[in-house]
Amino acid sequence: MQNDIRFHSKAVGFAALTLTLFLFSFLSSQEQADDEMKGLEIETAVVLSTGALPGAGDAVTYEATMAQIDGVALVGKEELKEAELYQGVADKEKVKVEGDSEAEIVFDDGNAVLLEEGIIVVGKGVVQLTEGKAVFNVVKGNYFQVDSPVSIIGVRGTEFVVEHTKDNSKVSVIQGAVEVENPEFKGKKIRLKKGKTATIARGFKPSRPAGISEEFLEEWQDKLDGFRKRVGKQRAEMHKLLSRRVAVMSEKKKGIADKLRGRQEDFRKDWKK
Repeated sequence: MQNDIRFHSKAVGFAALTLTLFLFSFLSSQEQADDEMKGLEIETAVVLSTGALPGAGDAVTYEATMAQIDGVALVGKEELKEAELYQGVADKEKVKVEGDSEAEIVFDDGNAVLLEEGIIVVGKGVVQLTEGKAVFNVVKGNYFQVDSPVSIIGVRGTEFVVEHTKDNSKVSVIQGAVEVENPEFKGKKIRLKKGKTATIARGFKPSRPAGISEEFLEEWQDKLDGFRKRVGKQRAEMHKLLSRRVAVMSEKKKGIADKLRGRQEDFRKDWKK
């Protein structure tokens, strides 16, 4: 009789333990599911209210607009995706073009970049040209800085071309003037005026200014004239450019939010099963 009671007590205890573990597991799963659902809801709200993309952290601050794309341009931070015309470019985002593609990026203050090939990193009042070649058109009176791996170029209202290959940067001034230095030699700046060019190589101070060659002008003249006209029109109609950017980015936000809502609905369905 006592053995039967002990056996019965053990069986009841085991059943109670099993039930407790099951309930704990169920509640943990429910809590995890609630957290995941809550996370999706927060992600959706952030996208709709601030414009921040999933994983981007803080709200996005756009510095510039993709004003023209000829071919394919890519935009992003870690992951680069094909850009749309009038898409906003945020602080610290990269813009990349390859091959015969070109892209024009107009900053909110009117400064503009024609990226022929290569990669730039966009910032507030500064652009890093990590590789390739680009034309810069800077509003008179605006301070603008262009960094390459071997040079720092300070500008106040001018038009110039920067070409960077491996360990060399070449700066050619079409209008206005720029100051150029190699960050390895702080304070050793040279001033380049209209029609002058200089080369900056890793481990060396900037070369002495020299005249821009006729071959260079022949290669770039038509491109520069067209870029200058387009930039002038975009500056005059900046409100239209920004309105187009708002429309494009609002549509992109809506698309992302719709995808997140779809994930929420799929999650609910899976959980009910």
